[in-house]
Amino acid sequence: DMSKMNKGNGFMVYRKILNKHLEILGERITMQQLSPLAGSLWGSEPDQVKEFYKELSEKIKKVHNDRVESYIKNNRNENMSRKTIKDMTTKNGGNGFIIFRKQLNELLRSLGYNFSMQEHSKIASYLWSIQPKEVKSH
Repeated sequence: DMSKMNKGNGFMVYRKILNKHLEILGERITMQQLSPLAGSLWGSEPDQVKEFYKELSEKIKKVHNDRVESYIKNNRNENMSRKTIKDMTTKNGGNGFIIFRKQLNELLRSLGYNFSMQEHSKIASYLWSIQPKEVKSH
């Protein structure tokens, strides 16, 4: 299931798939052993193989981000109610979007999501863009 894989760059996906392949073969190795092996194999792969894993990585990121967006849209709880979003934008007299992004980050982390700041900012920007004007204006 691509959506449950750790997202990352092409090499990280390659390493994860290599690890799964070794497990299927009955070979269990530590991450300390796997990383140099994967690095060596990755270095010897032709460009089209590396490009395949880079594209796969992008697909995984998209599936993952779509799942997060869907979860947030379909499971609004008290942490993400319109009133809470409105309150987030008025606390501390700060920039509404910055406060929104910070609160969203806290919520996503509490749900087990750990995005890079770049990924988180994209998600927050999108969610902010679909908020009603009355939320943004407070």
